[in-house]
Amino acid sequence: MFYLPEGSVCAIYDCTVNHKKKKNCGECSQAPCEIWQRTRDPKYSDEEFAQNIQLRMQALRKSQV
Repeated sequence: MFYLPEGSVCAIYDCTVNHKKKKNCGECSQAPCEIWQRTRDPKYSDEEFAQNIQLRMQALRKSQV
């Protein structure tokens, strides 16, 4: 994520790829999970963030087809 401090690992990537050995969150039955909530882009309002999650999940589901 662009807003992480340099040298930090994206928690979503770390969970999905490194720990669960999945291609992306679309393969995970727990998505969107609390990691997504913790890694919220601070520029989004609550409404924008909820919409962003919906769009991300739609894109991930399409990539699984």
